[in-house]
Amino acid sequence: MLGKATLPSLLTLSNLFFGCLAAQAAFRAAFTDAAAFVALGLLLDFLDGWVARTLEVDDTMGRQLDSLADLVTFGLVPGIFMCALIDRSLDGTRPYLSYLGFVITLSAAVRLAKFNADTRQTDYFFGLPTPANALYVISLMMILIFQNTPTVDRLLSNTYFLLFNVLMISVFMLLDVKLFSLKIRSFSWRQNGLRYAFLLVSALLVWELKFLAVPLIIALYIAVSAATAITRFSSWLD
Repeated sequence: MLGKATLPSLLTLSNLFFGCLAAQAAFRAAFTDAAAFVALGLLLDFLDGWVARTLEVDDTMGRQLDSLADLVTFGLVPGIFMCALIDRSLDGTRPYLSYLGFVITLSAAVRLAKFNADTRQTDYFFGLPTPANALYVISLMMILIFQNTPTVDRLLSNTYFLLFNVLMISVFMLLDVKLFSLKIRSFSWRQNGLRYAFLLVSALLVWELKFLAVPLIIALYIAVSAATAITRFSSWLD
């Protein structure tokens, strides 16, 4: 008979499956399809954790499997996206520089390995989570496709700007900076007020700005986490 850990693992494998489809689509330059597959993977990544917590499943293998799936969906795929963006900016010159986009994939691998070895990361993350990394990088391509303007095109055609983004996102994934988790363990407002407020503001930004909202939301996530940490530190000093 299948154990209760089976359902979360099936959801995790489904995340991995959509990650594979996203990678295959990205290699074909079908970036809109790839982004849709990543979105499905993101939903399944949320669901597998929520189901595991609801069923009170404490499965070491499931945790490892989840990170392996995340490496494909939220590590490899954004690396491919960034390689494509950099290659486009080079316009046929120095194509080897585009491979630097995979620094994001390597950083995601280290981030996930640290996550598995770190017992602190329950209500908080240390370093930018890989799904946030994927959303940020993929949003750049979606902005270029659906919300392109002369300013956007100039920025996303600048190799140095893109390489700066590779460095920035990789550093944020690896820094030991405390960021609040969006994992909802109950529906209590008292326990999840910050999460609900952040999700509401994020939804409003997406409604108004579409893909342009995503970089702002990631920046807001980091800023709110930093402000929360500073407030708690000040309270501790008092």
